[in-house]
Amino acid sequence: MSTPTTATNALTPAPAATLAPAGAASVADLLRFAVAEKVPIEHLERIVALQERILDRNAAAEFFDATASFQERCPPIPKSSVAEVTKDGRKIASYRYAELPTIAGIINPILAPLGLSYSWDSKIDEAGLLACVCTIRHRAGHFQTAQFSCPISGTSLMSDAQKGAAALTYAKRQALVQALGLTTGEADTDGAESAEDGERITEEQAANLSALMDEVKATLNLPAFLKYYGIDKPGDLRARDFADAMASLERKRSKA
Repeated sequence: MSTPTTATNALTPAPAATLAPAGAASVADLLRFAVAEKVPIEHLERIVALQERILDRNAAAEFFDATASFQERCPPIPKSSVAEVTKDGRKIASYRYAELPTIAGIINPILAPLGLSYSWDSKIDEAGLLACVCTIRHRAGHFQTAQFSCPISGTSLMSDAQKGAAALTYAKRQALVQALGLTTGEADTDGAESAEDGERITEEQAANLSALMDEVKATLNLPAFLKYYGIDKPGDLRARDFADAMASLERKRSKA
């Protein structure tokens, strides 16, 4: 980390006694120096403020270097798990995805030597969505966040607690993917690890979706459904939204 040997260039006028010593690497060093040299308080405040800006800038630079190194070293995350969408006890669709433990097992050994770590915080927002914030921190002090929000949904066989846990796991995964810029080994369809947000559902998935929509037609507000997912017709649904849309329709079918 560079030292503020030229920190007082911005201070005019300033007597020689107010110059920060070459070994001053922290605010505490500056305070000890100021007491010893009887530096005027107005000069000290300006030196400390400049020193803090330098430290923040250096910490941000170290963070960006570390994340760049991580992205260079991190391989695509393999989708080793399979999820199934069922209807009347039979499978109507399936998709592959990378579970959170799988992602963690790959990224943690790369992050740690670079001084990077991550954590999550979550809450229910005003719209009733689960909002999950992933924070990426560097040991130098700089951090950045990424947020992902999703509805709390699930199948009719799941309890409220299970639906909440599933939504939280999904949101954690997606927020982490966004924060670190992760990609999977192939095009993703579960919405959490999709490398291309614009990827659309397959013809088979579109047929499954349309069939389920026909079953719940009496209780489905089609314009609201299309608006929620930002599409003009069911076949335009993004692959990352497929599981959520199917689960939503299953809930309507169970209430019909």
